[in-house]
Amino acid sequence: MDDGDGRGTTQVGDRPACGQPAGGPARPARLPGMTTDGSTLVVPAAEVRALGATLGQLAGDADDAGARLARAPAVGPRLQAAVEEFLACHRTAAAAVAGELRWLGTTVRAVAGSWETLDRTLLGAAGRPQAR
Repeated sequence: MDDGDGRGTTQVGDRPACGQPAGGPARPARLPGMTTDGSTLVVPAAEVRALGATLGQLAGDADDAGARLARAPAVGPRLQAAVEEFLACHRTAAAAVAGELRWLGTTVRAVAGSWETLDRTLLGAAGRPQAR
């Protein structure tokens, strides 16, 4: 973690943080879908595709948020310019988040599609390995 001084990572050891007991919460020995040696996480392509679709939906939510910030309410001449600038900055941020989520969703769906294509190519219709 950077302390803000640019020196990089600081090891905090076992000190409690934010009221948490030292050592943190108990964790399961292994995550679901993870191999016994912990080197691989198994995620079905359908779940990856669903993640991509969810990211696409979230991009729409970010677009909607930006649209709701389109018109500044009248707040009086002393604050009007500041409110308009504030909303313009947040519209820009919403558009950037929407664009990133859209790109990420498309990329994640493409990855799922390539996994499925690879599986079909290597396993064939019967689900058995094919000689190549």
